[in-house]
Parts: sequence; structure tokens; C-alpha cells
Amino acid sequence: MYYSIKNSTGKDVGNIFPQVSCLNQDLAHSIQFDEFSNFDREILFKLEPKAKLTDVLSQAAISAYGFLVNNKVKQILEGFNLMEHRYYKCLVKDQNGVVHEYYWLHLSDPSLVLTIDYPKSKFFTLEYGFRDADINLTSYDEYKIKKV
Repeated sequence: MYYSIKNSTGKDVGNIFPQVSCLNQDLAHSIQFDEFSNFDREILFKLEPKAKLTDVLSQAAISAYGFLVNNKVKQILEGFNLMEHRYYKCLVKDQNGVVHEYYWLHLSDPSLVLTIDYPKSKFFTLEYGFRDADINLTSYDEYKIKKV
């Protein structure tokens, strides 16, 4: 069985995206999609005005795959078999100045691209976030060439 998790922009989060802004973006930008970073500082966020403090918070500073989750969600996810991942400690300051402990759940498993049967798979390009054109790929190396 597989589950899919995604960020929400509905009433449940206050119709604000992203819900938090990053206060130390240099650290957030050091997290790469295809590897795990090593640092011992917390990533600092500030809850945006009118955003609600929810179990999973949307953010736009970290471009790698993952989610900003509180300890409740972290504990729930620990009961599941996740792909390779690491948690990075984050602090979120709300509108009242109260600091909440969160974690960046960083999902990264570069070896997954080697398990794809490229000739039998369907791929497409995006233009301004919308599906643009279907493309054929025979390998991950061909993808890297076309990506440039």
C-alpha cells in the first residue's frame, strides 16, 4: 500500500502559501535534493501573518523534496517504511513570539532513478508549471542531457 502526502492551500491552513518564511535561507539552500547535508544548526522560520500553525507547514525556501512537520507527524511517520530520509531540526516562531519545534523531513534516494524502466515509461516536460510535451527517454543519462 502506498500513501501520498502533499501540502494544502485550503481553509485548513489559512489560505496562505507559504505558511512560513525562512530566516536563514543560506542554511535552507544548502539542502540539496540528491544528498543529505551535514550541519548542526536549526533552520529558522517565521509563521506568516494570517497563516495557521498546522502539523505540516508549507514553505518555499528549501527546494529539496520533503515536508516541514511537527513532532506529532514525525512520530506517526516513524511507524511507516519511508524511502531514505533524514530529519533536520527547525524552529518556527509564531505571531505571538512563541517558538515551536518542527523538523524538515528530507526525502532523498538518488538510486531510485536507476530502477526506472525508461523505455517503458512515459515522461513529459513542463512549461510554466503546466504539462507541455511528451518525451521519450531511454536512460537516466539521457534525462540528464535533455535536462540541460
